Amino acid sequence: MEDNITFSTKVAVFDMYKFQMKHAYHGLQGIIAIVFSIASLCGYFVYGNDVDPSYKFILLFGGLLFTVIIPFTTMHKSMKIIALTPVFRKPLNYTLCDEGIKVSQEEDEALLPWENVIKVDEKLGQLCVYSSPRNGYIIPEKQVKESYKSLKNYILEHVDKEICTVNCK
Repeated sequence: MEDNITFSTKVAVFDMYKFQMKHAYHGLQGIIAIVFSIASLCGYFVYGNDVDPSYKFILLFGGLLFTVIIPFTTMHKSMKIIALTPVFRKPLNYTLCDEGIKVSQEEDEALLPWENVIKVDEKLGQLCVYSSPRNGYIIPEKQVKESYKSLKNYILEHVDKEICTVNCK
């Protein structure tokens, strides 16, 4: 096998925001939310003058809910997570090895064995390695640019291809 790959990342607020938004708008739930918002906004502009002001407000609120309000509150939530979670205050050090992904920070160290990785996803300039359906390691591409492709290839060699949506071509 290839030598170990070592790198460090520090998750920024915008990295957390992209991760949170990906989960908020992923799949059928996200499609329904966007369709609902567009339909509400269309209803507001098409029928706005012909309906009671309370209905007009409901249409406007429904239109803004998933297109403005949720993204804004998600950004606020991401800011709180980064500010209040001690692990995000300092960089995380990663070592990809044959056993799995070793993550360390100061004197603390953890190992995520390759067989415990349930999903590897690459979207929005992030590589996410999941250990549960909603928790994973966020690896921003911009922070590991020089080794990003070798990092993806190393992960592909060690995880089941069915759980991996990473493209290395």
